[in-house]
Amino acid sequence: MLSEYSPDIEALGQKEVLHFYYDYPYERSREIWYRLYEEFGRSAESIEARWRIARHWAGQGRFEHADELLTEAQAMAAERLKQLAKEQVRSETLFSPFHAPADSAMTKSKLAELRRRLNQLRNLISEENRAGDARAKKRLAKFVKLNPHSPRYATELKDLLRGSGTNDPLGDNILLAEAKLIADEQLKAEKLAELHEKSWDTDGGMQALYELGLLKIGLWRQQSESNPEQKKKALAEARATLTSFIRLFPDSFCAEQVKENLENLPTGD
Repeated sequence: MLSEYSPDIEALGQKEVLHFYYDYPYERSREIWYRLYEEFGRSAESIEARWRIARHWAGQGRFEHADELLTEAQAMAAERLKQLAKEQVRSETLFSPFHAPADSAMTKSKLAELRRRLNQLRNLISEENRAGDARAKKRLAKFVKLNPHSPRYATELKDLLRGSGTNDPLGDNILLAEAKLIADEQLKAEKLAELHEKSWDTDGGMQALYELGLLKIGLWRQQSESNPEQKKKALAEARATLTSFIRLFPDSFCAEQVKENLENLPTGD
């Protein structure tokens, strides 16, 4: 994993704080992940390897192979999370004051975050976004390969959007990626809401509402306690957005996380 850590130069320019990211599979590390997958294929770490290999394959246009690998990884992640939940219950009983150290660095939170990435990538390369001619598939492969932390990312998105037609199934995903780059949170909220309203029946429109829900939670948390009415209003907006998502997309891969976010919000003001 250390071989994939890179400084986020774009975030440094915007926030003047140096962050590192690891959620982009660089070519330089591909052989390491292939080896981990081949030699330790049942380990929890190999789930991460599967995501990275699948993203490489999707970037090459090998969507069916990538989808098969992601399906396998999803099943492994779900099973591992169940196992960790059982181990946590056992360790919390009075009769288990001591327990063996973890056999993997893949904690519950890391696995949950990885599971989100698995679901997101599989959703992106679904048949819905592969529809169309060879050029549409080529655009999808190019979109998968883009590094969202690159200084050229915004320009690359504009180039892709210019090359797409009115009915291009990837259009909503490109617009979503652009909206997520907006620094002004109020403007970002407006763009996400607009995208969801226009494309509510697409995967990009669904994820726009998911992102809007996360943003609304953040805006509520930022509200000062000195203005209780404004904070109460922000909380109501966050709850309404999350509730709307669950109603519209109960079977979405995001639904479980949205329900958890909603349950964690206070019920009052």
